[in-house]
Formats: sequence, C-alpha cells, structure tokens
Amino acid sequence: MKPVRGCVRTTATAPGRDHQSIQFFSAAARPVRYLDLNEAARVARLSEALADPAALAITGAIYSAETSSELGILRAALQAQLRLGAACVANVVVSRTQSLSDLLETALLLKEAELLRPGQSALDVNIVPLFETVADLRRCGEVMAQLLALPDYRRWLDSRGSTQEVMLGYSDSNKDGGFLTSVWSLHEAEVELVAVARRFGVRLRLFHGRGGSVGRGGGPSYQAILAQPAGAVQGQIRITEQGEVIAAKYSNAELGHRNLEALVSATLEATLLTARAPAPPPEFHEAMTGLSAIAYDAYRNLVYETPGFERYFRESTVINEIATSMSQI
Repeated sequence: MKPVRGCVRTTATAPGRDHQSIQFFSAAARPVRYLDLNEAARVARLSEALADPAALAITGAIYSAETSSELGILRAALQAQLRLGAACVANVVVSRTQSLSDLLETALLLKEAELLRPGQSALDVNIVPLFETVADLRRCGEVMAQLLALPDYRRWLDSRGSTQEVMLGYSDSNKDGGFLTSVWSLHEAEVELVAVARRFGVRLRLFHGRGGSVGRGGGPSYQAILAQPAGAVQGQIRITEQGEVIAAKYSNAELGHRNLEALVSATLEATLLTARAPAPPPEFHEAMTGLSAIAYDAYRNLVYETPGFERYFRESTVINEIATSMSQI
C-alpha cells in the first residue's frame, strides 16, 4: 500500500502473497480456508462479513506484518479525516483489480479500520478499482457490473454521492500488449464503463493513470481529453501528472496556468460536444480491432517469446540506471 495525493493505494492480493482476507478468516471464530474458495464462494463469504456490523478481526490476534501495516495505514487515514476533514484522504485505489472479490477484500479492510460502517450504510472513502493489464481492461465492465449490482455497495456508493471512480492503467497495459493494443483496450474499456454506469444510474468519473512518455500514455493533454469516447468526460476528469513532466508543465505560474487552462477547456469541450458526436462507423471499429490483434501478436512475440530479448533490452538501454534512481527517490 502506498499513498497517492488525496488517496491511499492498495494492491489486490494474489495467491501466494500475504492475503489480508486469509488472515482475518483464518483467525475468526469459524475459520475459513479462503484460498480454497472459488470466486463465487469468496464473494459470498466477504458479503456475509461485510453485512455484519461487528469487526472480523479478533482483539489480541497476531496478524502478519503486511496485514498489520495496511490496517495501520487505513486507521491513520481515519484519524487524518477526523483531524483535517474527509477530503484529506478521499480515495482508496485498488491496484491490480481483476475480480469482484478484490474490491470486497478492500471493503473488508475499510470496515476493520472503521472507514466503512455497514450498519449506517456509510463509506468514508471512495473505493477506486484500477484496471491495468490488457486482460483486466477487457474484463472491467463485467467486474463493475457485478459490483454495482450489490445492494449493499449501492447504498455505500449513494452515501458518496452516487459517483463511481475507476482508474485506468496506461503504462502496465502498454508493457503487457504494446502501444496500439493498450490504447485501443483503454478506449474499449471506457466505452464499456460508460454503458455500465448508465445501466445502473451512477455517475462515472474516470481517473487516467497517464505518464509523461508516449509509452505511458503521455502526449498532449488537450487532444487526449477530446479523444475520449462519448460520455467518458462528464464535466470532470482525473489525470495523473508524473514527476518527470511536472517541471515542464508547472515550473512557473504562467506555464502552470496555461496547462490548467488547457485541461479545463478540453474537459468542457469534451463534455458539451462529444455527447452529441455520432458513433464511429462499424467498419472503423472492425479495422481497429483487427489492427490491435495484429499488433498484440507482434509485440508479444518480440518481447515475451523471443529468446534473449530481455537480456538485450537490459544491456542496450538504461533501464537498470532508471530503476536504481527511482528506487532511491
């Protein structure tokens, strides 16, 4: 778990890693072998625990260092809200979201930290799934539909103004499938998320995890916002500004004002104009889908299936130096 401005960021757990739900259920009065459960059984068990106002964690129980650390961070977030106001930590971003259970596990952590109070239908932070890989982007609509179909979650979301935020990963999808497939997968994911939000009657706010380089979704922000699918910009948008471009965009007040002006202008234009824009012809969609499939195969064959590519990449680029410098920041 790591902080993002105004956010706490946690990583959805995977088999073999320290799994907070395993910790809680194993130490509960009725122990459950959580990893042995399939997705449907996990969702059912998590829903049962979330519906119970009582805490699942047992006072005095010894949990792993990671579980204790994440609970400590969320409890510190609660104290910060009490001292400084709810806006100081407003979001929990769930990295590597792949399934509904990933989000309910985060909700369980929030409940244990008293940031979620089921009995009062009160949620003190936004639960923000982050879909990062190509496969996750293709599945995001299904996951969000499952989440929004849960009556308890809808009550919690209503307590947050009925606005669902979803974060989209640019750099990881690019590393996973290459530039063209990443961009097209992000576009298709946004179209699907807009449709899901409309179906369930919630307002959607997309959080774009873009970086400075083209390989991380970088590029002119004005054009990028205008290129969003119809309905993806509803008077608001969130975009990360990575450290390497902050100086270029905000090194002085006049430059910063110009960049912020471009963001506001593009957001207004996208909201007012793209809602009335006609849908692209079906043949355009078919052409992009075909190009994406070809590009994906070519990228995967080169990067993941070419013997010696990783060694060549490490020895011919400055990736090791970049990784070392980033680890020291």
